[in-house]
Amino acid sequence: MKIINKPLVSVIIPCYVPGASIENILKSIRNQTYKKTEIICVDAITRPDKTIKPFVKKYGGKYLIYGPERSNQRNFGAKNAKGDYFLFLDQDTILSNNIIKECVEAIEKNTMVMIPENSFGEGFWSRAKSFERSMYRGGDVSQGARFFDKKNFFDVGGYDPDLVGTEDLDLFNKLKNIGVKAVEIKSCIEHDEGRLELGKISKRIIYYSKTFLKYKKKYPEISKKQFTLLRPTYFRNWKKMVKNPVLACGFIILKLVEGFSAFYGMYIKDSWGDYKKEMGE
Repeated sequence: MKIINKPLVSVIIPCYVPGASIENILKSIRNQTYKKTEIICVDAITRPDKTIKPFVKKYGGKYLIYGPERSNQRNFGAKNAKGDYFLFLDQDTILSNNIIKECVEAIEKNTMVMIPENSFGEGFWSRAKSFERSMYRGGDVSQGARFFDKKNFFDVGGYDPDLVGTEDLDLFNKLKNIGVKAVEIKSCIEHDEGRLELGKISKRIIYYSKTFLKYKKKYPEISKKQFTLLRPTYFRNWKKMVKNPVLACGFIILKLVEGFSAFYGMYIKDSWGDYKKEMGE
């Protein structure tokens, strides 16, 4: 489909880690075949990083400071955006050259766009995570959307700042509830996992789990499908697991660690802390 009146796309990126890694995503935005874009990077107010700002300026982006969490950062970026459409990205992702063009061509008045993800990184656990992500296609319950019509985004209030780790799924659900349908493009985002370690993965999930119960309360039925180790997509991909038994074992261990960490964070961690306080420890 040929785009006649090209709308402006605001690409909004919350920044949360130091260093030059952000140049990869900025360069991939500027290399897009769809050129009518603006870049807005929102650095975390709790630890703004002076090394990020020069890269943002180098690629013609707008550098803002707000926070503390990424939902706040994304909403703030959206309020300062001029685009007709919003594309929300993470600092550790890279776009193939046609992704924004595909999103603009795919979106309609009452749709939002899902972009599949591939992972890459160092070490075995990064490969296991990549193996897991390869199963999430075609509207799986674990997928959210990244590309939105500006009006639809603000109609539902954007991202919920009280959620961490499930804020993208919450926005997806809110838009579906007002009749916005999800479409998926073919091109994939490349997600740089770095070097994953089970301990770090566990700590991250425990941190996220502080708001999991709120999400489950808002969406009791769909959360049952999302917070389970027995998702239908895993069974649909059984042939892939048979062909890759080592990665399949790593994937299973990874999901078990994430599941236990979420359970611990939701139901045990605070209770154990309260118990120690009562015992004077």
